Amino acid sequence: MTFNKKAVYVLLLMLALFCSVVLYFSYFQFFKSDEIYQHSGNRRLQSVQRGSIYDRSGVLLAESVQEGDVQTRSYPYGELYAQLIGYSDVVYDRSLLEASFSGYLLGSGAGDGFLETLFGIDPNKGADLHLTVDHDLQKKAYELLQNRTGAVVAMDPNTGEVLCMASCPTFDPATIQENFEVLEASDSKLWLPRATNIDYVPGSVFKIITAAAAVENGLDTMTYDDTGTFLVDGQEIHNYNNRVYGELDLRQAFAKSSNTYFAKLATELGADALRNTAENFGFNRQGSFDYPVFQSVTLAGSPSATQLAAVGYGQGDTLTTPLHIATVVSAIANGGNLMQPYVVSRAELDGKLLYEKKPTVQNRAVSVTAAQTVGALMVECVNSGTASGAAIGDIQVAAKTGTAEVEGKPDHAWFTAYAPAENPQIAIAIVLENSGTAGASCAGIARNLILSYLR
Repeated sequence: MTFNKKAVYVLLLMLALFCSVVLYFSYFQFFKSDEIYQHSGNRRLQSVQRGSIYDRSGVLLAESVQEGDVQTRSYPYGELYAQLIGYSDVVYDRSLLEASFSGYLLGSGAGDGFLETLFGIDPNKGADLHLTVDHDLQKKAYELLQNRTGAVVAMDPNTGEVLCMASCPTFDPATIQENFEVLEASDSKLWLPRATNIDYVPGSVFKIITAAAAVENGLDTMTYDDTGTFLVDGQEIHNYNNRVYGELDLRQAFAKSSNTYFAKLATELGADALRNTAENFGFNRQGSFDYPVFQSVTLAGSPSATQLAAVGYGQGDTLTTPLHIATVVSAIANGGNLMQPYVVSRAELDGKLLYEKKPTVQNRAVSVTAAQTVGALMVECVNSGTASGAAIGDIQVAAKTGTAEVEGKPDHAWFTAYAPAENPQIAIAIVLENSGTAGASCAGIARNLILSYLR
């Protein structure tokens, strides 16, 4: 009897070990095989010609060059696209689009016979990516950013297509092996695209959302005597440079960017109403893009009255990215629909379409009425308010400035806009770190980009 028990234990142990081995190999087969296969250290991939990357008009942005047994990645425009395309390197792996679309760039199964069997195409070639980016606009954005720390995003507000996405400072992806340690040790966060993966306090561009919440909740007729100070729970909130504006309605408060008015408006709305509107615009939800991006957040938990008031004018616990603000203003521009932003339009291999992205409505952020009302506020902000620096004679621009306070450092400058106001074709979001007021530092960038794109 004792012998039988021992035999059973041994058999059970052997069975457990066998099952562990099966589960171990099954895990790698079903969950990790693609990752392992696509890793840049896989020598088998050296025989696969990695696909090229093009802008919307066919301008070559990245390609692989074969020299004997060695394949290297070439980036004709160097640092211009490093914070969007990323890099692909045999030693340091891949980043951004080079990482998230690596499967397609390698043929989405090249080397295992899948594509050859299914489509009758060469399994040793990768697919080419075609982006939504306009190369001329990308160059213009980068030129306008030179020597400044920040980011610019431009989108088609009707489709969600990213027209340009530039960040500074940046790096040359072709020199990743020589400069890796220097880049890694840099305090400038050169690895991270500021347009999508660094979180910023939005400042007054968030007033777009607070104003939309006011319209949706019947508070857009609120008037307030702006004395320059709003007192909440014993704490004072001030306007920029302690300005005093007197009696204000929503239109005047938005154009002048009164902090005290929007702090008061947030307290009248309440946390739930303001949070709901912000979440309809994509806050507190994981953003959808062609590579992982930072999630915008606001009004976490149960905010105090002071925190709620601060969020009303874009301070407090609110954090976001230029890409997200571009989607927010795009929603205002196209009647309240929050479009899903994207930069890869399709992947093709030997004339076969392997991937295609079409415009997708992510959510209805606000009603058509609310979008039109806030749009009119943005027009007024250009015509008689803080965004007048973006005015263009024969093109009506709608815009909002933002100045975000940063503890112990100069303010960040924000600017967001769309144009033409009556038939929007481009939406823009800009952030310049520690650059002071947006009207002076960002408006000219927005104006130049709008003119470059529309003309």
